[in-house]
Amino acid sequence: MTNQRYPTPEAFKQALEQRLRTTVTSGALFARKRQLLVFDRFLARVVARPSAVICRRHCCWCAATSR
Repeated sequence: MTNQRYPTPEAFKQALEQRLRTTVTSGALFARKRQLLVFDRFLARVVARPSAVICRRHCCWCAATSR
């Protein structure tokens, strides 16, 4: 797999969702795979920068800080 840069976050999201759509056969499966991808990226951020995550009352927020 090659590293590709996208000009905007929206372009990245569109490319990612298009790639997910080509691998699934139903809308429900697409939604589930997208949900798993989002959660996986959230966990990657937590592991990379635990101090940037605030958990309170069963909810978590990632602080949008520049790297």
